Amino acid sequence: MRLDGYRLGETLAPLEVTTLEEAAAVALALARQAGRTLDIVSRQMDPRLFDTAEFAEAVTQLVLRSRRAQVRVLVQDVEPVLRDGHRLVVLSQRLPSFLQIRVPAEEYRTFNQAFVVADGTGYLHRSLADRFEGTASFHAPARARELLRAFQPIWDTAEPDPSFRTLGV
Repeated sequence: MRLDGYRLGETLAPLEVTTLEEAAAVALALARQAGRTLDIVSRQMDPRLFDTAEFAEAVTQLVLRSRRAQVRVLVQDVEPVLRDGHRLVVLSQRLPSFLQIRVPAEEYRTFNQAFVVADGTGYLHRSLADRFEGTASFHAPARARELLRAFQPIWDTAEPDPSFRTLGV
């Protein structure tokens, strides 16, 4: 999937995502183009999407570009993240004011969607968290707001997992 002409906040054309490669390309492009915020919901912080050197670098560049940058990640299953290590966990330990990872409260543990929202305008949404099929847009503020309305109550009741603090950096 070529995303060369897609610009966050500008490109209106919606995208159908059907494969891991397409999902990874869209997630990376959104992270690279985000200027302020990146909100992520993922069951296990899927390493094929979020534990790559390129994605970690995009997140690092986001927080270096703006003092007000904020990256929020909700992860439901921390076991694989702890067992296998994860670049975003390491970044959250180095940049805790900018990158926070939380575990949803029990009442939200059955939430089975996955999404990335960049700057409240672009998104990648997978209605089933364990599948890569979904939709994306680089400029759909109304849909991005809908996703953030789903995100916010989960975030507000979520807690940081203490295990993330004990991982070696």
